[in-house]
Amino acid sequence: QNPVLLYVGDSIRNHQDQVVCIQGPIVSTNKWQGKDGVVGYLDMFRKWPDNPLTITIFREQLPFFEPIDQYNGKTLRVTGKVKKYRDKTTGNDRYSIVLKKPDQVEVLD
Repeated sequence: QNPVLLYVGDSIRNHQDQVVCIQGPIVSTNKWQGKDGVVGYLDMFRKWPDNPLTITIFREQLPFFEPIDQYNGKTLRVTGKVKKYRDKTTGNDRYSIVLKKPDQVEVLD
């Protein structure tokens, strides 16, 4: 079955633990040194902490997506499972899709 195609970031909360295909602008990219190595983040629709969805790339997969700045300002179609987590900084529920392989990302412009 094909994943649901979403165009509105705030609708992501209705799809927790489902595989979706979401399309939207990447407004910022960041890398953060975590305890297990560098993690890459793509903020979709709005910048953190106001973004409805963060695209997360862990250290093992990061080389497949470098340089992550290439996605800044682009419209992406991203496919993956929606995960909910609690943001340690804000205490809010947040949503993320983890990228594991390059075919999860399609650059539209």
